[in-house]
Amino acid sequence: MPCNILLNYLEQKKSQQNQNQNQNLDACLEVKCLLEELQNTEIILNEVKKRCQEQIREILEMGLFQYYDQEIDNLNQVLKEKERVIQEREKISEFEAESLEHFQEQNRNLQGQLVQLERENEANSINFLKAKQDNQILRENLEMMQKKFPEVQSVKENLDFLQQDQYFISN
Repeated sequence: MPCNILLNYLEQKKSQQNQNQNQNLDACLEVKCLLEELQNTEIILNEVKKRCQEQIREILEMGLFQYYDQEIDNLNQVLKEKERVIQEREKISEFEAESLEHFQEQNRNLQGQLVQLERENEANSINFLKAKQDNQILRENLEMMQKKFPEVQSVKENLDFLQQDQYFISN
């Protein structure tokens, strides 16, 4: 018995060590992937750095004043475009506000109608359940009467026919 306990303990330890080794391997793989991503990022950064240096060289060759004039013109064009977009957004915002108000009003109306329909549905459900209970009581009474008086059979057939009509009408 003590040998089994020792064996179980050793197996648990071995299993735990295997799990730890697997976790360590997973962590090593993750670190390797991160290192590869870091190397790729460094390559990309070096490319960006080269491009920036080329652009700086071009700017210096073109002349700073000419560059600044061109940048000012570009910024003025961007500013005009932003002003135009802002004006369009303001127009759209006004339209959206009006539309939102209209939709909110419609939503309130529809919610009121929904509440009314839910109340009517609840009342109809209650009435239907009451009618169903009354119908069951009548059926039970009819069956008792039928046992006592066999001629009531034709009345039962008429009642069944009426119930089928009621079922088709309600559906």
